[in-house]
Amino acid sequence: MTFTRSFNKTYSWLYAYSWNRVTSISSQAYLGFPLSSDTNCGLPVIEFDIFNPLIRWSRQIKRSDAFSVSAQAVLNCSKSLNNTKQWNILQCDTTTDKCIQTQFLNQLISQLSSSTTSEIYINSQQLPLGTYLFNFTISMDAYAGYATSGYTYITIISSDIQVNLLPNGTSMITNGVTQSILFEPGVYSIDPDSNYFNPAVNKIYISLIENKQKNIFLEF
Repeated sequence: MTFTRSFNKTYSWLYAYSWNRVTSISSQAYLGFPLSSDTNCGLPVIEFDIFNPLIRWSRQIKRSDAFSVSAQAVLNCSKSLNNTKQWNILQCDTTTDKCIQTQFLNQLISQLSSSTTSEIYINSQQLPLGTYLFNFTISMDAYAGYATSGYTYITIISSDIQVNLLPNGTSMITNGVTQSILFEPGVYSIDPDSNYFNPAVNKIYISLIENKQKNIFLEF
């Protein structure tokens, strides 16, 4: 179970999150209370559509897939609903559980129009393999210091290689006497995570030979 708290001059809130390792069931709760009589504006509450707050149970996404991270903000400010939203992405070390900002990720955020909305979109192959912390912050424009942040973890994993032994699949395989097939998976296979596939893969040369019983078999 983890707890997060935030305090300012007029309002305080406590956030609790619990995760059952056996059943993978999670639960979260918010407790807010005023520190003074001025309760016209309180801190927003952030809720993620898909919430993975622990780095070892991060949400896994293939690098060839585009994806989005969506957060909803529950506002608690009767004087003004104007607010500013901002996403940040940090790269994490799963050994130390530490996450840092990098120049590459800062540039990526600055180029994404969705980084200032409630849902950030990441195109396929836009992030290298690794684990990332997606941090969402919402602040009330009329009140300095009234800001809330929430985060979730995402791990970018390798996509499955699409193996093609022949340029046109199995349509080139025919039965006949002394016919040969050259399998070149290094040439015709596709890596969804990259625009280039290393052709230096071992080639398999297979000969089709007809025996006396008219059965076709493969000879390596």
